[in-house]
Amino acid sequence: MTQAIDFHAILPELILSGTIVLVLFVDAFLKKRSWFAMPIGLVGGVFSVIFGTGGPIYMVYLSARIRDKTTLRATSSVLVTLSVVVRTAVFLATGLLTSAPLLVAVAALLPFMFGGFWFGNRLHHALSRAGVLRLVAGLLVANGLLLALRALATLRGA
Repeated sequence: MTQAIDFHAILPELILSGTIVLVLFVDAFLKKRSWFAMPIGLVGGVFSVIFGTGGPIYMVYLSARIRDKTTLRATSSVLVTLSVVVRTAVFLATGLLTSAPLLVAVAALLPFMFGGFWFGNRLHHALSRAGVLRLVAGLLVANGLLLALRALATLRGA
C-alpha cells in the first residue's frame, strides 16, 4: 500500500528550489534584459512575504546585472536591511518578538552575526568579482540542494 504524499508540507521548498534552478539557467538571459527586474522583484517579494526567503532570488538577479562586486555587496546589503527593518517592525507590532526565550536566542546568536560580518568583509576583499560570483552561485546551489533534501525527508516521513 502506498502512502499519500502531502505536497502542501513541502510546497515552499519545492517552489524555492525550482525557482533557484530556473533563475540559474536563465542567467545569460537576465544579463541582457533590464525589464526582467519587475518580475524578479515581484517573485522575490512574494517569497519574502510568504516564506521569509526572497534573498536567493534577488541575489541571482543582482549578480547577473551588477558588474562591480562592491556595488553588488552594497545593493544586496541595502535590500536585506530594508527587508529586515520592515519585518522587524511588523513582528514587533504583532507581538511576535517579545518572548523572553526568543530574546535570549537572539542575544546568543549575535556573536555569530558579527563573526559573519567580519568573515564576509575579509572574503569581499580577498576575492575577485569572478570569485564572488562563484561563491554566490555555490551558496545558491547548496541552498537549493538543502531545501530539496529537506523536502525529500519530509516526503519520507509523510
